Parts: sequence; C-alpha cells; structure tokens
Amino acid sequence: MNAYFTFRPLTGHSGKDLGATFKHMGELIKGAEGSGKLQFQIVSDDQPSYWVIDVSNKNAHAKEGKVDKPDFEIITTAETWGLIAAGSLSPLRAFVDRKIRVRGNLSLGKDLLMRIAEKK
Repeated sequence: MNAYFTFRPLTGHSGKDLGATFKHMGELIKGAEGSGKLQFQIVSDDQPSYWVIDVSNKNAHAKEGKVDKPDFEIITTAETWGLIAAGSLSPLRAFVDRKIRVRGNLSLGKDLLMRIAEKK
C-alpha cells in the first residue's frame, strides 16, 4: 500500500485551467461533514493567486479570491499544483519535499482532501 495518496485528476480537457481544478475539487468535496474555508495560494512569477473552497452544510463552492482567516491553507507554486491536480504528485510527498506549505486546522484539511484521493 502506498502511504502517499494522490488526488483523482482535477484537470479538465485544457489540462492547466487553474479555476477548473478548484471547481472540480469543490464538486468532489460536496457531501462532506464539517465546515470551513480551504484557501489555496498559488504562486506564479512572484504574484500569488488565491482560490477558496467554502464548505458548509454538506455543500462546497469554489471561487477565486482571498479570505483573511482560512481554516486551512495550502501554499505552493503553479508548477507543483499542476502536478498535484493531475494526480501525478502526492500532496504529502510535496509537503515532505518542501514543495508546499500548509497551515491551519490540519485535521479539517486532511479530512476534506481525503475525499479527493484516488481510490486504488
């Protein structure tokens, strides 16, 4: 058994549409227990872009933007996020290799991100 799970592919037909990856992620998280705001800070050319998935009442909505106090946040580069979203890089492996940073409620983040894990 591989200790490092990967995501189901989140990329659409275009392959690199950042917004589509988060919208697909929101669809996969729907139905989850708990609530919170998951923020993703994607750094590209020193200009970060922000995406938030708002989870509440077994629903999840993704939108571009930043919140002041996310419950869980992932910070990474566009290149690393592309590999994670394609399902070719484990988020945990990326963390161990210092390619992503996480902060906030780790339990909430883990529970919600496991809903996106590739079922093997």
